[in-house]
Amino acid sequence: MVKFAVAITLACGTLVIPGVATADDAYRVSFNGYGPVKFGMTHVAAQRALGVKLVDEYPDADYPDCKFLSPKNGHAGVTFMLLHGHIARVDVSERAISTVSGARVGDSKESIMSLYAGRVLVTPHYYTAPDGSYLTMLSSDRKHGLRFETDMNRVTTYYAGTKEAIQFVEGCL
Repeated sequence: MVKFAVAITLACGTLVIPGVATADDAYRVSFNGYGPVKFGMTHVAAQRALGVKLVDEYPDADYPDCKFLSPKNGHAGVTFMLLHGHIARVDVSERAISTVSGARVGDSKESIMSLYAGRVLVTPHYYTAPDGSYLTMLSSDRKHGLRFETDMNRVTTYYAGTKEAIQFVEGCL
C-alpha cells in the first residue's frame, strides 16, 4: 500500500496542466520542434503527437502552401506554421513556454545573449529597429534555427523551425 501512495505522490508531482509549463515539462521548444511535435510532421501526425486538434488560424488566407495552426485546447501561446504540408515552425507568444535551455518571452536581450553565448547573430528588427532586434541561432547542421524577437531589450516572441521558416518576417512572407 505504501508503494501505491508514493506512486500517487510522484504522479501528482509531475502532473502537466495544458498551457502551463513547469521545470520538468516535456513541452519545450528545441531545434527539432515543440515537445512531441517535430518539424517535418504532417498536420495529422502533429495532431496525433500533441493529442489535440490543430485548427487553421486564418482559413480564408491566400497562401495555400502556408497555414498557421493553433491547438484547439491547451498549449496557450503556441502556433505552428504548416509549410508545403509539413510543420516548419513553432511560434511562442507566452512566457509559460520555454526553450530546452530555459529562454522565455519577457527575458532580457542580455539574458538570451548569455544563455546562448557566442552562438547568436543580432540583426535589426524589420519593423521596430533600432529599439528591436532579431537574435538568431542556427543548429549545428544549419538546417534549423531559433529566433527571438526583441523590443526595448525584451523578448516579445520567439520561434524555432527550418532555416527558411524562421526567416519569414510577416507570416508566410
